[in-house]
Amino acid sequence: MVLLMTNRYAIIRSGVVENVALWDGVAPWTPPQGTTLAANPPASVSIGWLYDGANWTAPEPPPVPVPAEVPQWQARRALHAAGLLASVETAVAAASQDIQITWEYAPNIVRNSPFIAALAPALGLTDAQIDDLFRAAAAIT
Repeated sequence: MVLLMTNRYAIIRSGVVENVALWDGVAPWTPPQGTTLAANPPASVSIGWLYDGANWTAPEPPPVPVPAEVPQWQARRALHAAGLLASVETAVAAASQDIQITWEYAPNIVRNSPFIAALAPALGLTDAQIDDLFRAAAAIT
């Protein structure tokens, strides 16, 4: 009886783990064209990990999606936590009556709305900052 050792290999393309495979090193097998193999990577290594030839790095988690809308109370609490609530109230007071009505009575604040489009420039907020505020608001319980 012949006992063959099976090794674990990371299949790497352009520094990113494309797959992980077990191979006995004897049976004929050719890795996909344009890839390299790294023998016996740490057990935690899986698809998406990065490898620079010496070090393994876990991939960054995907970004939290931006909610399409948040309840008004969460929006106000997120603005308060960010130190922006007073500035928003000042900007709303100087804005059109439509903006004032939305701020006062809308049950939800919609990310891609005329309300946000009108206030963002007045507050000097970037799209990324607004997205972060919506994420922060959605996380408030």
